[in-house]
Amino acid sequence: MADPLSIAASIGGLISLSATILGELRNISTSYIDAPTSIKSVLAEVDGMKLIFCQMQLLINKIRNQPDAQKLAMGSVNDLTKLLKECNGVYSVLLGCMGKIELTAKTNQNIQLKKRKNKLDKIKWALWKEAEIMAVVDDLQRHKASLGLMLQIIRW
Repeated sequence: MADPLSIAASIGGLISLSATILGELRNISTSYIDAPTSIKSVLAEVDGMKLIFCQMQLLINKIRNQPDAQKLAMGSVNDLTKLLKECNGVYSVLLGCMGKIELTAKTNQNIQLKKRKNKLDKIKWALWKEAEIMAVVDDLQRHKASLGLMLQIIRW
């Protein structure tokens, strides 16, 4: 069973990863004319996850030094640990998709992509794998709802 300190560390790592993903996605979305709308969906979901992670971290840091830390240590810890691992897995899939696009962006850095559309843009977004990303968005929405509910339970 994980203790509140290790959960806080996991959440801290996910906050950092969220910030990295948000920065990279913003760079990707502003680098291309035809960036798919799914990028905005991913940005919104990761931003929402980051906010929940921040709230969860504040709450865990607050209660881990209090006598009612048992409230967190009882039933919720295993569920929270499992959920955090699943979030990490979803972020890994997302980073894999982003890596393909970022590689293409770096390869084509000398082309003024904002000024002209070309076939290369179409190929680039084929790498984005819209269906895979929408599955990631669904997973992010599900995890965000679960984390939000868990946050409410812990606060209660």
